[in-house]
Amino acid sequence: MSMLIKKYKAVILIILCLRLLPANCQQKFNNVVSEYYQDGFLWNPALAGTEHIRFYGLFINTWTGFEGSAKLISFSFDMPFSRKMGAGIILSSFSSGIFDQYTSVLSYAYQITFTEKNSLRLGGSMSFYKARLDTKQLSGSEAIDPVIAEFNGEGPKIDGNLGAYLQLNRLSLGVTGYNLSNYFQKGNNRQSDWEIGQIQTSYLIPISENNFSLKPLLAYQIFYLSNDIFLSAIQLNYQKLFHASLYWKSTGSIIGGLGLNIDENFEINLFYTSKNKYGYQEQYEAGIKYIFNQ
Repeated sequence: MSMLIKKYKAVILIILCLRLLPANCQQKFNNVVSEYYQDGFLWNPALAGTEHIRFYGLFINTWTGFEGSAKLISFSFDMPFSRKMGAGIILSSFSSGIFDQYTSVLSYAYQITFTEKNSLRLGGSMSFYKARLDTKQLSGSEAIDPVIAEFNGEGPKIDGNLGAYLQLNRLSLGVTGYNLSNYFQKGNNRQSDWEIGQIQTSYLIPISENNFSLKPLLAYQIFYLSNDIFLSAIQLNYQKLFHASLYWKSTGSIIGGLGLNIDENFEINLFYTSKNKYGYQEQYEAGIKYIFNQ
């Protein structure tokens, strides 16, 4: 009987925690490093269709060292369909313990061109997600079945994001607002401390006759109640061979990245994130990018 009570409490706790997760929280929860330099479309819908026809796939393993650690698999595809417009889709699967979530995001972007090197992109996205508990990992009990059934029986949820991205020659500045439905909720009705948005700015510094370049970057994630997260980074890029990047986050994590250009179209990226100042959230990330008609 005591084992049944413990199991019941554990499942209830899991469900209560899961109800605090926002529409695209899994992506942010796993701190996708590829969004900073390798594929901006992952964080800002305004960047859909900026780089020919692009595919990006990634795998993330967070909180390693114990069974049921958080894992994210994501595939994105975006393309321009005119000189001013672009569109894209992101499909992802997140799992942590007995929790699974599947998400699809559809995005559209429009570009206003001022000059050849100066432009403003505006974009929006709609996300659809479905969460469930994997009952195969629970030994059956009639006492907890109704709780699991209620959670698994909830239909798909819908939310949206808006983004803007300003390019002024070598300087770029972008902003995205996430989970727009939560903007209209009062504090006591808000389901969780959702992320409000993110701001990024970067500057490209060509060196050595454009064979090498440096790109410093600053990012700021904003939340309703939790401490905001600040990130600073720099990437060294050699156009025809590799790129290496280093990141620092205000959570105390240090991130290192290395990417190899197999050819002009195909790129492999690897990242490692150290534990934060609280002693957890160590992370490994692997990504591949393919540019089609370059």
